[in-house]
Amino acid sequence: MNSSHLAANHLDLMLQGSVFSSRIPKGRSRSRHLIITCLISLFLTGCLVIPTPEHTLLEGRGQINEADMLFLELGMTTREEILLRFGEPDLILNQDRIMIYHWSVSHGYWFVGAYYSGAGGPIPKDYLFMIEFDENGVLNRLEKIGSFLKTAQAQIDQWTPPDMTKTTSLNRETFFISPAPEASRVDPPVSPVRFQVGKFSYLKDDPSSHALIGHKTAAFGVIVADVITFRRPVDLVRSAVISQLEAAGHHLVDQDAEVTISGDLTEFGVRTEWNPATWNAIGSLDVTLTVRSLSSSADQLARRYQAYQVVNTFFGPTLKDFDQVMSTCLEDMQKQMASDTEFLNLREK
Repeated sequence: MNSSHLAANHLDLMLQGSVFSSRIPKGRSRSRHLIITCLISLFLTGCLVIPTPEHTLLEGRGQINEADMLFLELGMTTREEILLRFGEPDLILNQDRIMIYHWSVSHGYWFVGAYYSGAGGPIPKDYLFMIEFDENGVLNRLEKIGSFLKTAQAQIDQWTPPDMTKTTSLNRETFFISPAPEASRVDPPVSPVRFQVGKFSYLKDDPSSHALIGHKTAAFGVIVADVITFRRPVDLVRSAVISQLEAAGHHLVDQDAEVTISGDLTEFGVRTEWNPATWNAIGSLDVTLTVRSLSSSADQLARRYQAYQVVNTFFGPTLKDFDQVMSTCLEDMQKQMASDTEFLNLREK
């Protein structure tokens, strides 16, 4: 490992629990992190920062431009209209009264070292589009902010009521992950069945922290980061189940279904395992899926699927590592579904 990487990793440990933490992922304070890293690395290998006009979407599902916001009217536009236009937000606060959309674009590049030992990458500028509704779900306030000098945490704190329950600690980092599993191939295909999705419940669901799925801990169990999903765990599992059933040839319908699929999620989370040699990310999933026939209340089939994944690291799990373990857990669940012929046929034997 070259000296620039050592400097960056050392700085990571120094910044744990510092004022650079935020509710948005680590990347939300990356610009200042990179600048500080470059200043330290300058004494080791040299660092070059090249500013550029904003370009290239680095994170988020897309940018929201001023032209996209023209339809918004205070006291008129409803929550439903905004959701239809922009989709699900990246963060919901204050009992659904505040919605936040996030994206990141490149506005420069940094380079450390030279030749084969060098490193580099884009410098992100993070944007937050924050929307507040009144008690009737009507637009009450909105603001779009883009900055690399002010932390996302500080921007959000200016927006949220001082007495609002915080979803994460202000004194530690937050990793926002978005697991994206790929459905397993089913060969041969099964006989198609029309299915509807019933209720999916998370038995551990806590309304105040429904997307907090675990923590990154260091020595002596000290929490240095919260791990949060953009979507609720139960929604992630439901989507993965639907994706696998459709990959098997079944059809999700709104009416005239033959069966309904429901699920009870008892585990969906991450943790870390620390010892002098490794600092690993661990993910686990435990769900029971039930198929019920709509033609006969007696026909019912239930299956329990469990998954456990580990990513070994030396300097500590990153956002990518946590995302990977949970994506792999969801894919493992899908593979178990794909190999379970009786369940995959969605019919009682």
